[in-house]
Amino acid sequence: MGDKFENFHGCYLILANGQYFAGAMQIAPHARLDDGLLNLVTVGDVSKSELLRIVPTVYDGSHIGHSKIREEKVTVVTMSPMSDFSWRPMEKSSGKPRHHSR
Repeated sequence: MGDKFENFHGCYLILANGQYFAGAMQIAPHARLDDGLLNLVTVGDVSKSELLRIVPTVYDGSHIGHSKIREEKVTVVTMSPMSDFSWRPMEKSSGKPRHHSR
């Protein structure tokens, strides 16, 4: 907490006010609903194979012990893209972005 500025390059940035994510994943094991703070969980630059090894540890919260994963309590998070940021669709089919409808 405090006035800290940091550039983040990595896989995931998760802002949580509770411990659990998507039902059973303990994404922010130190988060508390009643402390007035948010928990920022960051997953640094990891390979796909390393990420696949990490995913099962999210269910018991032990992913926080990984060297490229950090959890910290925050009150404010401000995000902005880097100047060289360019949007790219994550899913493509025949070179065209897929559009999902509900």
